[in-house]
Amino acid sequence: MNKKVVVQIPAYNEYDVITEAINDIPRDIFGTNNIEIVVINDGSTDHTLEVVAKTNVRHIVDLQRHHGLGEAYKSGLAYGLKIGADIIVNTDADLQYRGEDIEKLLEPILKNEADVVIGDRQLEKIERYPRHKFITQRVGSLLVAVLFRNEIKDVTSGFRAYTREAAEVLIEHLRNPYTYTVESLCILSKKKMRICSVPVNIRFPTRASKLITNKADYVKDFFVTVFKCFFSRY
Repeated sequence: MNKKVVVQIPAYNEYDVITEAINDIPRDIFGTNNIEIVVINDGSTDHTLEVVAKTNVRHIVDLQRHHGLGEAYKSGLAYGLKIGADIIVNTDADLQYRGEDIEKLLEPILKNEADVVIGDRQLEKIERYPRHKFITQRVGSLLVAVLFRNEIKDVTSGFRAYTREAAEVLIEHLRNPYTYTVESLCILSKKKMRICSVPVNIRFPTRASKLITNKADYVKDFFVTVFKCFFSRY
């Protein structure tokens, strides 16, 4: 594999785990070391930025003030393309996802079988996974399958890989700072991008979500986003 892979890690007040998250990313995948890590500091008010500066990460995007995960995510995509990424992998700073599973995300793209690969967390196997999040994921996946004719097993998973072309589409059209996970899949489905899922294992339990502070608002925004995408022209 001679493609350049950029692994982006959006971070907001993650000083206590960000070093471990960085170290968890493999530096050699499928025999190549053409891998760059980008940390997007989303206006952290703790010591996240200082901690990252002490690691071997060469690429740090500092948003200076808190914009939300969706904006940090899109900023990471733009920066990844700027430094020549052929494939961009998104993972979380909270250690939910395992760096060793990045190879699983890359394989379908490298085989030219997909433009986008989603890490399926296999939530049905996790006994203590929050019920509201499980229901949202299940119903959301069903909605995307029905409305966009694209069966994706885990639409809320943030562990995913994009080709350069798919990332360019998202930079142009992604708008939602909150439920970016499902919005991006709706957009890419309408653009006829090839999307597939691969099973991955997660570390659980992880800390409480910093994105979801109000369950009702999250669920409402989730479904509004799906229908808004359905009726939009891209």
